[in-house]
Amino acid sequence: MTVMGIGLHGGSKNMIKWLLEQGAKVIATDIKKESALKTTLDELKSFKNLVVVTGHHRPEDFQKVDLVIKNPTVSWGNKYIQIALKNKVPIEMDSSLFFEHCESSKIIGVTGTKGKTTTASLIAQVLADAGKKISKVGIGQEAVMDKLKKITPSTFVVFEMSSWRLAGLKKNKKSPKYALVTNIYPDHLNHYASMEEYIEDKKQVYINQSSEDFAIFNYDNKITREMGEEASAQVVYYSNKEIEGDRVVFVRSGKIFVCFEGDEREVCDIKSFNLKGAHNLDNILATVALATVIGIDLKKIKKTLINFKGVVHRLELVRTLKSIDFYNDTTATTPESAIAGVNSFMRPINLIMGGASKKLDPTIFLKKISQSKYVKNIFILDSKIAKKIEKQIIELGGEDKINGIYSEFDKAIKEAYIEAEQGGLVLLSPGFASFGMFENEFDRGRQFRNIVNKL
Repeated sequence: MTVMGIGLHGGSKNMIKWLLEQGAKVIATDIKKESALKTTLDELKSFKNLVVVTGHHRPEDFQKVDLVIKNPTVSWGNKYIQIALKNKVPIEMDSSLFFEHCESSKIIGVTGTKGKTTTASLIAQVLADAGKKISKVGIGQEAVMDKLKKITPSTFVVFEMSSWRLAGLKKNKKSPKYALVTNIYPDHLNHYASMEEYIEDKKQVYINQSSEDFAIFNYDNKITREMGEEASAQVVYYSNKEIEGDRVVFVRSGKIFVCFEGDEREVCDIKSFNLKGAHNLDNILATVALATVIGIDLKKIKKTLINFKGVVHRLELVRTLKSIDFYNDTTATTPESAIAGVNSFMRPINLIMGGASKKLDPTIFLKKISQSKYVKNIFILDSKIAKKIEKQIIELGGEDKINGIYSEFDKAIKEAYIEAEQGGLVLLSPGFASFGMFENEFDRGRQFRNIVNKL
């Protein structure tokens, strides 16, 4: 069988190891050169029955094999995936194989455009603090396949599921027992032909559930609210306003309430949390809904929520230096998520932003930062669209805020620090995808953290 993509971040490596441990003969292929994949290949060199192909893909590796494993980010329209399909070679992904081989039926699938990593992390922490056996799968950069060996029927599996991973469940018509959708906004339109295609993949998290399963949706997001109307599972809505329903979690007078089948109970005051930002209130409400469905005591839920300090790369406070706070929000790669980052603070912000296009309209983000009284200076990271971003900010009235376009990340950070007002902050909330300066958004966040800690 062929594994398409070897990579450096662990996912494909763990897939290759798992397949070899099952006795499979594996061809691992990647367009990167061998030297660029050295770290991963060094860990695999002791395995037998492994053929490594680097620098290109060979058509025969997608024609004369029993199975192709597709990396989640590879498009179904990819030339080599199409070769496999035309030759009737089955295609699987880590998500579909995981569902087929997982011993536990207690899979919690968390998806959404924004908030899924924080929500999945919160859920895992609540369950762990309540004494449940858990396995974190696919959360942030958590691996998938190597978790199978430690999972038993009693394990709660908290699985963060991107639209790409959910696409892998279509063929097998699988959905997790517990589905949670945080919100849906335009995203990955450089990968999908339309918003409808993107939404269709997201629906896989609940579309094959039964009436014995549970599906949790954000009532305040129009698309997810409509998803709840077509779900076959028992639906729970959550909202940052007061709402009515058979199973709802909502906010009233600054406090969170749970109301299931007419039984209304108070959880806690929203001022008691460490997590910043209105968007994190949504993540907390989603967690309360899921934990309540599972039967976790409200006092235990409250205790974990109050103590939870957040997730790396998501409004992560990296350092405070001479009264200036440095926040790493590198995973804010859409206009909406970057706006949420900016809206989390009501004090002077020096904003580092910009990157590669995801074919999303950035106007709402650029208008926000151009006209916000809190955004004092804007530092644009150099990319193919940097000049276009600069031009649009000028047109929206933010010309005086632009400090420049930076091809050196450390220079942008240092100048943002120098220009920062006392009691203010330097915020990396890009609003765009990572690009040539970085391997991915996580590398961007790591570089930010390293540079800040050396100031």
